[in-house]
Amino acid sequence: MKWSLEEEIEYIRAKMMDTADKEGLTADQTMELSRELDRLLNQFQTEQQKCIGSEGKTWT
Repeated sequence: MKWSLEEEIEYIRAKMMDTADKEGLTADQTMELSRELDRLLNQFQTEQQKCIGSEGKTWT
């Protein structure tokens, strides 16, 4: 099954929160998941900006 970017973001976010609860905010696994979530969120934002740019709209 191929996940949408939004589904992947939500999955990693939930996994990160669970890991942080169990292992702590500064645990290696928590930090890895945080970096992955940042990467996915940046990708999502870039895709959203491309869609808005292609429609000729601007942020207000």
